[in-house]
Amino acid sequence: MSSINLGLTNIKPIIVKQSIYTFLTLFLICSFQTYAQQFTLSMYETLTIGEEMSDTPEYMFGNNIRHVQPLKGGNIMIADASDNTIRIFNGDGQFLHKFGRRGRGPGEFSEISSVEITQDNRIIVIDRYQNRVTIFSQEGELLNTAILNTTNLTTTQFIFERRGHNSFFIGYRDFLRENDEGHYLHLFEAGFENEISRHLSVFDHFFDSSLSHEVRLSQPPNYFASRFGSHQIGVAPSIYTGTIAVLNEETKNEKHLGSPLPQFYELYDFDRSQEYFDSDEVGFSTTSWMNERYFFKRKGANFGLIGNQFLLLNFYVRFEGSEIIPFMHVYSASGELLQTVSLEEAPYPFIKNEKVLSIKPMYFDQENKLYIVDNYYEDTYPAVRVFKTNLHELLDHE
Repeated sequence: MSSINLGLTNIKPIIVKQSIYTFLTLFLICSFQTYAQQFTLSMYETLTIGEEMSDTPEYMFGNNIRHVQPLKGGNIMIADASDNTIRIFNGDGQFLHKFGRRGRGPGEFSEISSVEITQDNRIIVIDRYQNRVTIFSQEGELLNTAILNTTNLTTTQFIFERRGHNSFFIGYRDFLRENDEGHYLHLFEAGFENEISRHLSVFDHFFDSSLSHEVRLSQPPNYFASRFGSHQIGVAPSIYTGTIAVLNEETKNEKHLGSPLPQFYELYDFDRSQEYFDSDEVGFSTTSWMNERYFFKRKGANFGLIGNQFLLLNFYVRFEGSEIIPFMHVYSASGELLQTVSLEEAPYPFIKNEKVLSIKPMYFDQENKLYIVDNYYEDTYPAVRVFKTNLHELLDHE
């Protein structure tokens, strides 16, 4: 059963003289609540790109697709870090052209880490292992390269153009920098030489800097981010904490969505870790820092954060015994939780082979279509799949 936070506990009854107005008000509230409780996600597949075997390798992907996005004009871009190529397909899924390859020369990558499509239709690619930004046209012409003036980009995961300001937010957790407080969004000038400011401290929003094991939990390059609404960027860690940190890229104000879990993990004795790993229970993980080792069980894990102008979708799982149960929070652009959907009831399996990232939600367009990477399509090979959804119905009843 799906649920919704209507905030009805804060609604005070309005006393009017005409009883008919009171009746109509209660009727509308009850009708909306009934609809919300009965909302069922529908997904209709409109396109699949990917083949297990092909005469041409352009339709064959590795299990490391980093970015999927429709381009202006209807083409679709797929960035595959397995062979470090950017591939362009038309709206029917037919291959058009590709650029990039593995290497250290101009237009080559050690690893495609993150991709951004700018308002003037340039494709910007970050290679975290070379600290390098490469800029292409949508036709694949190499326009420019720049070296980022920072010490450690190995945790880089995303880049967003600060629209209208000729600058870029780059998401990375530079924990090797002296006196770093754990900020995850760093604003750079357009030439990528100088850092202007830092935003969304992971300690302020997700973790406790006074706990050494939480300092360690904050450091791996496992964060999800998406632009949504008009000027907002949301960020969430891989471990499910119940909240999403949000930066208004225009005002630089920060806030968070959701309600923090009272306890989003549980520490266990590291010496007994193998005993638990050998059991049927799920959600266990280990980490280490300096001479300390930690073994803990997560309450849940995020596996996607994607948004459009109207909605933000937070995909996560709960670990309950031997069960991995997928859910989706649906937020409005203003930050209201419209719906929590159990994806166990969805017409599409969001967990395959008992692996959390077997399905990766990659993009959510203005027509409420979901672009998903299915690493086990037909149980064997990676494919990009596009689904038309009915999520607009939540806005109709907001």
